[in-house]
Amino acid sequence: MLETLKTNILAEIKLRKTEEEVAKNERLTKTYNDLNYRRGYIHSENICRPFHVSLKE
Repeated sequence: MLETLKTNILAEIKLRKTEEEVAKNERLTKTYNDLNYRRGYIHSENICRPFHVSLKE
């Protein structure tokens, strides 16, 4: 799961997407949202922001 998110977010960074754009893009976590994981931490905004920040550096 984490490798998939990392790959997807890296692709967004290469497309010059901002942290805000990545955080709001629920397509990145759709698989997990569909499995009802969004009730916890794996909500697009909560998990994509830290990934974007760490990968952008």
